[in-house]
Amino acid sequence: MLLKAVLFCLALLVLLLVSAPAWLLLYLPINNITLQGPSGTLWHGQLQTVYWQTSTQTIELQNVAWRLEPASLLNLKPEFLATVRDPNYSGDGYVQYLGKQTLGLKNVRATLANSHLNRLSYPIQIGGDVEVFIDNARLKNQLIQSINSDIIWQKAVLQYEHRAWHLGDVAMSLTGQNNQFNLVGGNGQTTLNTKLQIKTNALVIDGTLSSSIIPPDIGLVLALIGVQQIPNGYRIQYTIPLP
Repeated sequence: MLLKAVLFCLALLVLLLVSAPAWLLLYLPINNITLQGPSGTLWHGQLQTVYWQTSTQTIELQNVAWRLEPASLLNLKPEFLATVRDPNYSGDGYVQYLGKQTLGLKNVRATLANSHLNRLSYPIQIGGDVEVFIDNARLKNQLIQSINSDIIWQKAVLQYEHRAWHLGDVAMSLTGQNNQFNLVGGNGQTTLNTKLQIKTNALVIDGTLSSSIIPPDIGLVLALIGVQQIPNGYRIQYTIPLP
């Protein structure tokens, strides 16, 4: 009789765990991230919208689905396979919850659509699709702690007023940790070598850009975003204030 009662309780516990509602995810404390419109179960569900408050803007992701990896619960670091199907962003990869302030990313593939990319730049418009492949990364609060990633800027275009400069496909890598990062790459005609440093209240960019297909007169346009012409290329020195 006792054995039957124990088995019944275990079966009931398993049933409750398997059918745990998705809204329980809303009680997972994560700084700078707001979840809305959950459906499904805790193990496999969907969110209508995810709002991520970065240091410069709020990123809105729609139609975010997830699958919780049960084995990740053994070390108390829940890991989710997330899929995003947003008009401006799409992608999938693993998100690991490492605490209220920290998230881990691995095996992430994401695309930033051209239509949204155009709205991110001023006064020079940036065209093309951007694909990002993140092997691993760690985010703490609003900033990247560490990252190892590759970036492909497809059909890259710089446009100012009625003129456009087509750079082709540009492959880059973004790596680093402890507020020191390197962004390097090119396509045989264009080469970028840049260091990024996150300070207390600013992102400091310092690097060089050389290209055989960018005409000299673009130097006047690039000066609008802190780029100066030097022998055999351009010097990028720019500081972006962070709140």
